[in-house]
Amino acid sequence: FTAGIELFAFLNLLCMEDEEKKQYHIPLVESAKEYLERNYHREEVTLLSAAENLGVSQSHLSREFTKHVGEPPVKYLTKLRLEKAAELLCETELGLERISRECGFGDANYFGKVFRKYMKVAPGEFRRQAKVQGYKSIQV
Repeated sequence: FTAGIELFAFLNLLCMEDEEKKQYHIPLVESAKEYLERNYHREEVTLLSAAENLGVSQSHLSREFTKHVGEPPVKYLTKLRLEKAAELLCETELGLERISRECGFGDANYFGKVFRKYMKVAPGEFRRQAKVQGYKSIQV
């Protein structure tokens, strides 16, 4: 009976439309997102550390994460770090070195390069613009 229920659930999943499949969150991907969101501030957080923490290979985690989230876990982590950095830039007077460390970037030079690549403006200029224009929230 239990095997029949599991088989029915599996077949039901196979019959889902593509849109329904995208909304179906597998535990591995949710666990990976939670791990990254809890640990984004640690520079040593990588795809390898996330995979080890979850007990899967890097390639499996990357493949499943990308399939269900739409972007690789490393890019998701970078965006998460940048969103937190943008909050700190707008809501505090912390220096760039401190913000870079608190968001897991390690040093201000690397942080500045990544920030400019995604935001199309230097962190200091972003802070100035946010003060003038106001800041609500940012999604990278």
